[in-house]
Amino acid sequence: MLNLAAAFNGHTTTAVTHERDAEGAYVNGKWVAGATTTTTIRASVQPLSGKEYDNLPSTIRNEAQAKCITRTALKSGDRIIDGATSYKVLSADNWQKLGGYTRAILGALR
Repeated sequence: MLNLAAAFNGHTTTAVTHERDAEGAYVNGKWVAGATTTTTIRASVQPLSGKEYDNLPSTIRNEAQAKCITRTALKSGDRIIDGATSYKVLSADNWQKLGGYTRAILGALR
């Protein structure tokens, strides 16, 4: 089994902020949004190549701005803050069991 954990070190990744909203619930008939969890993770945020952009599904192609590779499990809807730029996770390929990483497509938040 290929494990890429050793490739995610201080030379190939930077510290970024990861935000995830917990699921909300109805309380006494009113919707209460879940709390936001903020953590610092190590990730490599890179621009998409032309070929990667062309291979994206048309449903996310117009929003896609970058890709993120990290050892942290990401899911759609999470937010990644890299310096002054904020991104939303549009799709995530979870390779945690086979390679120890997640590859996500990011869209810019304004």
